[in-house]
Amino acid sequence: MLLHITLGNPRKACRHFGICHIALWSGVPLGPRQCLAQVEGLPPGEEGIPFRFLRASLTTELILQHFTPYFRVEAPCPLPKQLGGGVILPGCYRVEWDEADAVAHFDGHPALTACEKQLLSRLNKRVNGAQQEILTQGC
Repeated sequence: MLLHITLGNPRKACRHFGICHIALWSGVPLGPRQCLAQVEGLPPGEEGIPFRFLRASLTTELILQHFTPYFRVEAPCPLPKQLGGGVILPGCYRVEWDEADAVAHFDGHPALTACEKQLLSRLNKRVNGAQQEILTQGC
């Protein structure tokens, strides 16, 4: 099952962080802030729903804004009924990169400790600076 994902906060006209909309992909071209993802299976005993965001559908800007170092969700995102319904809760979720794709683990446990939040804040400042440098150099 291939999903058409619009990144951003649904409460802020699909700007900022999170998943604004999820739909089954019907072959339509991707717009800005959109990408494709597949739902991953989980080993027995694990909970949640991992999304494999396909690298071929991600721009450098989307990667820097949404997948480094965590996937941040600012507002609840309902899952389509084809995925069993439910909601992705606000918080920061771990992202793992394999040879081609980013896997975000929406495991229902997004809360970070105060120490992790402080570290993430510092990392985001560095990432934002790196993002500006990449975008101004045209890489």
